[in-house]
Amino acid sequence: MKEAVFISAFLIFATYGNVLRSSVLTPQSLPKPRILNGQQATLGQFPWQVAILTINSLLNQTTFCGGALISEEWVLTSAHCIDGSVYSVVYSGTVDLNDPQRTLSLAETHIVHENFTVDFFSYEYDIGLIKLNEPLIFDETTKSISLAEEELEAGTEVTISGFGHTSGEDGNDTNTLLNYIVVPTMNTSECGRYLYEADTPGIICTFFNNGDDSVIYNPCIGDGGSPLVVDAGTNPVHVGSFSFLSSFGCDASYPAAHTRTASYREWIKEKTGV
Repeated sequence: MKEAVFISAFLIFATYGNVLRSSVLTPQSLPKPRILNGQQATLGQFPWQVAILTINSLLNQTTFCGGALISEEWVLTSAHCIDGSVYSVVYSGTVDLNDPQRTLSLAETHIVHENFTVDFFSYEYDIGLIKLNEPLIFDETTKSISLAEEELEAGTEVTISGFGHTSGEDGNDTNTLLNYIVVPTMNTSECGRYLYEADTPGIICTFFNNGDDSVIYNPCIGDGGSPLVVDAGTNPVHVGSFSFLSSFGCDASYPAAHTRTASYREWIKEKTGV
């Protein structure tokens, strides 16, 4: 099975281009996500983290995103990462996409929230699920993460991890390593002053800079769907999935918006049993 998955993944790369240079299916006004000013993760530090390579229904565009394992066979991600998908490869158990010990899985099912919509500046109901064609075997590098049942207070420190690009400038900079940042959440009403439709119960916003905007910590493209986690080093709980940014991009002094996990807890349970 691993050989078949590898061959399928190779065919995707050969036909549709380098995964690390693929573009996300977003409105033109939305920026290109990647972890900006992050630190490199160590193996087993975020064992729930996955990377997702998807081909859309037109078979002419690939999407590279992140996600989180919520069971041996289910991945939680953002709807914009898998909307219209016909084929996905999921990387798990690694902090380096070139690691030969990584695990590659194929998606059996893609589930996009029924109310998912693409607005000019944002997404609504941006949550999705992938069911793997075979259950994973969990170990120290591959584990699921618990899901939040209650909303998180503003000012809570959270961790965002992802395989996206690490430069704030557009270009062909590539990254195969898992990076992460630690940032505080912010009040949604304040966030709504900066991001269109961010002032809603289903959104968590994060933002941090060093005070003079010379160093900004943000997720940005390739990081869509990546997990927002509280107590990542002690009692990790998944509280959000990265959704969108300001149209000014990830290196601008604006917040990032994440789909709030607790707002969709019943929906997740209904679809997956988790």
